[in-house]
Amino acid sequence: MSANIRCGNCGYESPLFGQFCSNCGKSLTMRCKVCGDDNLLEAKFCRTCGVERASAMVGLYVIARWRGASNFGE
Repeated sequence: MSANIRCGNCGYESPLFGQFCSNCGKSLTMRCKVCGDDNLLEAKFCRTCGVERASAMVGLYVIARWRGASNFGE
């Protein structure tokens, strides 16, 4: 049995070791907002620095709003 990851774009199950979907070519990874490492789209925590991915996004939003950015994430 081989490990697969489901593409967030098309739903195709690509091999876990790939960085791009075998069906549509979209990236299967997302860069950590804290340390910059690439993680699988399904990861809840960064494999390098351990930060919770949702927490990192909330933290960046708060910092951006504090600095006066009005279009963060739009």
